[in-house]
Amino acid sequence: MIEDVLGEIKKQMLTLMTAAFGFVAALVWKDAISAWLAPLYTGADDAVGLTVAAAVVTVMETAPKRAVRIKRKDTVWRRNVLTSKHRRHEC
Repeated sequence: MIEDVLGEIKKQMLTLMTAAFGFVAALVWKDAISAWLAPLYTGADDAVGLTVAAAVVTVMETAPKRAVRIKRKDTVWRRNVLTSKHRRHEC
């Protein structure tokens, strides 16, 4: 009983520590990306420049996900088409 509780505590602590390191890594990446994008918004008004920088980061973040989603849809479509053709020939 106590061993189970201690094991669960260790598991939860490891999960929390991993999440904390992930959060710190995200903050460091935020600073690094901000430094690279600073030329986009240092000369412009702060709100406009930050909006442009946010748009650039959003496109950079969503483009790979979109490409994977499109590839998955294409794969599913091909699988369905090939399966339906195969079924037609069996009839």
